[in-house]
Amino acid sequence: KVLFLGQQHHLPSVLKSLRILREVHQLSWPAEFWTEAADIATFEAPLRRDSLRELRMDLRSVALPQARFPLQHNYWRWQAHFAQRFGQNAISVSRLRAYALKPLILLLSGCDVCLFLDADNVALKPPLESTRVCRRWCS
Repeated sequence: KVLFLGQQHHLPSVLKSLRILREVHQLSWPAEFWTEAADIATFEAPLRRDSLRELRMDLRSVALPQARFPLQHNYWRWQAHFAQRFGQNAISVSRLRAYALKPLILLLSGCDVCLFLDADNVALKPPLESTRVCRRWCS
């Protein structure tokens, strides 16, 4: 499978990347675009759904594990002070939250061989070449 993780604003670059995989590299693997469950409503527009369907990509959602924490949970205090405590940009917390979803998506996708691409990545060579090389080195 080809896996992507992102929000609605990542969709145009993901669609371009998948179009290259489908048309240039002739890759027919199933594709999934994963997003946080809270963001799934932003994909309801028919044009977005049609674009996904055209490229044979399923839209999947994953709930954030910390979404069930009560408001007084220590996690929220940690999150509120994270950027300041470590001298990070204020957006770092949301980036960490998204990066933490990647291993969950790998587990939930149920694929044996996965190509996990960030929204701003494009495959310059056919991914099947990489899997052949990997199998040769890993066996």
